[in-house]
Amino acid sequence: MKILILSNKGVGLGLAYRLAAEKHEVSMFIKDTGYELSGMGLINKIASWRPYLNTIDFVICDSAGFGSYQDVFKKFKLPVLCC
Repeated sequence: MKILILSNKGVGLGLAYRLAAEKHEVSMFIKDTGYELSGMGLINKIASWRPYLNTIDFVICDSAGFGSYQDVFKKFKLPVLCC
């Protein structure tokens, strides 16, 4: 399964790592640029999440602030957790 995790500060890195270890394709977007080194080498970190919407199966939001994008996810008919 191709999973996209959206995060403000990388709180969901443990979850991302676990999902990747279970052989899922995990991409993670961390909004705060101060955390750009977090998770490097462990998961696929991306600079922008929008180009990935056509290629993923599931979206996870690990922190508040992404609820305004709910309509975007509905447009792409993506299942979403915690948004």
